Amino acid sequence: MLAEKRVKTKWTLNPRGALWSKDDSKKGQQLLQKMGWSKGQGLGKNTTGVVDPLTLRANRGNRGLGMNSSWASDWTEHHESFEALLANLNSGSDSTQPKPPKKLEEKSKSSKTRVQ
Repeated sequence: MLAEKRVKTKWTLNPRGALWSKDDSKKGQQLLQKMGWSKGQGLGKNTTGVVDPLTLRANRGNRGLGMNSSWASDWTEHHESFEALLANLNSGSDSTQPKPPKKLEEKSKSSKTRVQ
């Protein structure tokens, strides 16, 4: 019989920040109430802003902010080409033939700094 996959479970006394959202003694909320805002109104000149607080999703994949799934395939393609290069270097034989050395006279003729 195979064991089930273990999953870590986080338990908290304050699920989803419920205690914080129900607290009316927050400094920002007090400041807004002094300026005429009341609970349930949106922010902005016409009070048409977002009423509900912003929600966050749990990042279960540990990929970071802005991670795009296509980036993962780009990385693996780069990694595969790098592995192929290392395998070629470790094999000891170059696929390209070395160029024969130029003679000093030929080098001086093609040089831009040559004095005539």
